[in-house]
Amino acid sequence: MNGKPLSINLITPVPVGDPEYQIAQSLAGNAKKVGIDIQVRSLPGSPFNDAYYNGMYDMTSHWLCGSALDPNQLYTQYQDQLYKPIGQRVASGIDNPSRTRISELSDIAVKLDAANLDDPKNKPLFDQGLETFLKNLPALPVIQTIQPFIFNTTYWSGWPTQENRYNISANWWAQFMFVVGNLKPTGV
Repeated sequence: MNGKPLSINLITPVPVGDPEYQIAQSLAGNAKKVGIDIQVRSLPGSPFNDAYYNGMYDMTSHWLCGSALDPNQLYTQYQDQLYKPIGQRVASGIDNPSRTRISELSDIAVKLDAANLDDPKNKPLFDQGLETFLKNLPALPVIQTIQPFIFNTTYWSGWPTQENRYNISANWWAQFMFVVGNLKPTGV
């Protein structure tokens, strides 16, 4: 950059060898082929949080969460009012830790904060949010992790099935409450 070799500091919260680290290593290897130096650093626990929440990185390789019940849970973090300069700690992982400023996405996220999720008239606004997110890519999803969900129908019925995928049955996600609310005792 500006006549100097491009060097990027990429951090990941997982130990060396874990999938997010391997993705970062793959990216670094491919970037090296075109003359870009990416230094991958494994920073599990507090070291990652300190670097991430203070903006002390160029790129990260970790999970992209934020849309448990409403797509705007992802977009809200890109609102301009949540922007903080590098070196100033953000309050949490949802307060724009990427220090992204995309006015169009910010404006849409503000409108979506007041939108009724159940009103079909708001679908174009949600579509516009997704389109703006994908056009600007403030975060780039690389893979979708496949997780097995194991449950037993002996005592409870109403679990999501191939025929009725009304929800994801990941018990560590917020929307699992809708699965629990749908279960019925089998009487066994």
